[in-house]
Amino acid sequence: KFTSSYNLISAANEELASSKTDVKADSVIIVGVLDGTKPKDNGGYTPTIALKADVLSDGRSIRLPLAETTVTEDQRGVKRLDPTSMGAVEMGCVSRETSVTDTIIAGETFLTKEYNKAGIYEGVVDTTEDANGCELIVTHKLVVKPNPSVKEYYVKVKGEGDGSNWDEAMNGADFAFVFSQVPDGTKFYLAEGEYQPVYDDHGNIPSEDKILDKRFYTEKLVSLYGGFPDTATGTNKNSDPKKYITLFSGDLGHDNPSTFSKENVYADFRKNDLNHILVMSPKSEGDIEIKGITFANAYQSTREGSSIVNIYSGKVNCEISECTFSQGEYGLHMGVPGEIKDCYFVNNYGTAASINFGLESTGFKLTVTGSTFEMNGYSLSLYCPFNVNNCTFQSEGSMSIGYSANGIMANNTIMCGVDLMSSDAKFVGNILNGTITTLEENAKFT
Repeated sequence: KFTSSYNLISAANEELASSKTDVKADSVIIVGVLDGTKPKDNGGYTPTIALKADVLSDGRSIRLPLAETTVTEDQRGVKRLDPTSMGAVEMGCVSRETSVTDTIIAGETFLTKEYNKAGIYEGVVDTTEDANGCELIVTHKLVVKPNPSVKEYYVKVKGEGDGSNWDEAMNGADFAFVFSQVPDGTKFYLAEGEYQPVYDDHGNIPSEDKILDKRFYTEKLVSLYGGFPDTATGTNKNSDPKKYITLFSGDLGHDNPSTFSKENVYADFRKNDLNHILVMSPKSEGDIEIKGITFANAYQSTREGSSIVNIYSGKVNCEISECTFSQGEYGLHMGVPGEIKDCYFVNNYGTAASINFGLESTGFKLTVTGSTFEMNGYSLSLYCPFNVNNCTFQSEGSMSIGYSANGIMANNTIMCGVDLMSSDAKFVGNILNGTITTLEENAKFT
């Protein structure tokens, strides 16, 4: 604090801005002195203090908003800057820095540069002037959202393009961003390799203590197709999911074993597993398709209700084919009608596939065909109208047909037990080698 110089502190509460401590002598220079001679004229005839810098040695600013003082000019009559140093002589322009977030659509221009590739660009720097004509360095976080007119994207793990075709495939990180941003009706084609979520439900990169909230999340009608070679070119859509594995993984630590057992359910490495990998909750009515993708490693041992894939919406019909669901508590939790075809459910500690989209959904049903259930806690849990045919249920993991669920089990190989709670389930032409337990008085099977 300075209490002897009107020139320095008048109308500034006798205190330097942002400072709660006295300013030491090495922070200022006395440029006018009273020694019996005429003092140096620095805009006044009293002792004049000029500041060496507008920050203290620890980096704290000594400037204050101009609105906090009525002294809008220094002793020379020069207009003060905002914020001002409130010295007898206003310090000149000081370069300032600030950070902002800007959003554009892919294909638009920002700071003279065109951005055709959707994604988040950190550290876009622009040097301009502030209202006082002083240098202002602006660091932009530029969010480039996908063009809503584009409805197809091609993805490779190490792609470098905008996703317009295989030759210009986008990479996995850009896919993680674009996935939640695209409109209804968008399709993604993904080449072989491993893909992991980057963002949470709100499109943010979670902090370290929230890292397990990462997931691929969308509220749009989006379809996913995997099983393409990394060497694919053009817009070739010929896939072979068994040969070219497109893996969506929740194993952030990359330390999960290849098999899933009761012994390793609560092992330390499970703490690095995500709670969900893919969550789809479309708000519009329509169809979605997921084909040729392996989903694995979403058993979060510190949380309940982990499901590798979670699809819920009362307005959607979902077709899932040639997919694998492995190493989760729930492999697939589906709250919509549709079809599960030629899928493989293996090593899921809880229920491999749990389907419940409401028994009141007249005219809608679930069809499961040509799929294999192996080494699961529960194979299949049905609380919906259903038609299950030509599937294989291995001896590990029983099946549950819920109350009032109505449908037909036809031409399946059923090696596991069946908990039957419905009185409207029909078994026709199956190979049965398990025990059917009726858990309701009126439950029956044909």
